[in-house]
Amino acid sequence: VDAATGAPATIDPTRLAAAATRLVPGRHAVATRIVAPDAYYYDAAGAPEFPIIRFAFDDALATHAYISPRTGAIVAADDRVRRRYRWLYQGLHTWDLNILTGHRPAWDLAVGVGLLPGLAVAVAGVVIGWRRLRRRASQV
Repeated sequence: VDAATGAPATIDPTRLAAAATRLVPGRHAVATRIVAPDAYYYDAAGAPEFPIIRFAFDDALATHAYISPRTGAIVAADDRVRRRYRWLYQGLHTWDLNILTGHRPAWDLAVGVGLLPGLAVAVAGVVIGWRRLRRRASQV
């Protein structure tokens, strides 16, 4: 908060960029202002802080740091490995694509259709097991 006016204060963007470059020394960072959830900066339970500045570094792990322009705090960070994990585990388990989560009936329909093959396999297993048990019972 600005002490003189009481209005919310923001950190000077050049100072924020200079501080961010010290996170991964010797590497260049590209700053992007994010004002809506994207594939990697989101909160499934609510709304994360916006706007946020994403600094994408050119290091071997392609590190991203999400920094609040209001407080200067690192709100989130990830790298290539975490982004891959996000899709291979979290994405497959929650189906939280922005296009689906923004339109809830579409998400419900996609999850329902995605569950059908699993339901078919489960029902087939029960039917096969039931038939096998009946056949064994008739042989005894």
